[in-house]
Amino acid sequence: NDNDDDDGSTAIPISLNITTPIAKKTLEDRERRAIRQAEESFRHMNDKASSEGQDVFDRLLKACGQVTWNNETIIVLDSVRVDPPYLPENCQMLLVQQNSSNSNNNSKSSNSSQEALERVQKIVASVDRSKK
Repeated sequence: NDNDDDDGSTAIPISLNITTPIAKKTLEDRERRAIRQAEESFRHMNDKASSEGQDVFDRLLKACGQVTWNNETIIVLDSVRVDPPYLPENCQMLLVQQNSSNSNNNSKSSNSSQEALERVQKIVASVDRSKK
């Protein structure tokens, strides 16, 4: 026996038959999903940003979903910007143009923008910068 670490068990060759249409379709779907996820990950990377900036972006993306880069600035939910060096004090509300002159709508929008800013600041503060 050529197996030096023989534990007494016998290997049984397994033949995988992946020719059934269901299995092939499932694998093709998984492959397409993996490619889509990889492409999405590449779109979220910013070579111009610092590693801390990328960490903050990744955390915001996970928490908020709607996050984009604008050069080295992170835009969150189309309402908050985070500028380098990506600290809570670098978070600012974006000016939102109101289409309605209704002050009640403006007040609600202002409150939700303020809540978004506070949430983003908390998330930015939670990013671990000690590993750098």
